[in-house]
Amino acid sequence: MHAYGTNEDQWTSLTLAALLDRRLAIESASWGRFQILGKSWNKTGAASLDAFLMIMFTSERSQLDGFVAFVKHNHLAGELKNLNWRVFAFGYNGHSYANQYDVKIAHKFQQLVHAKAIAAR
Repeated sequence: MHAYGTNEDQWTSLTLAALLDRRLAIESASWGRFQILGKSWNKTGAASLDAFLMIMFTSERSQLDGFVAFVKHNHLAGELKNLNWRVFAFGYNGHSYANQYDVKIAHKFQQLVHAKAIAAR
């Protein structure tokens, strides 16, 4: 269970919201593996809101491509390369990065580095 209920609960809420205003409902939700907010669809390389949804529903690879486009559009690639998690988290998540998003990213990165080192043995 997530903070917003089960996945089924979340889809039900999104469906009901879309009955009132489809565009606003889609733009208010986070999408895909990288949880890109729908209102940022135009920063993912998508030509339209519907094209953004296609990116999100096609494959994890297409979601990764959208994430990379988002990072480049927001000039965050350097922050990733420099492992500047605080600035990256702020650029990616805005003021809500204060929820320790930067710390969570740094921790996950260290886990992946450690796993790669173990796999290389």
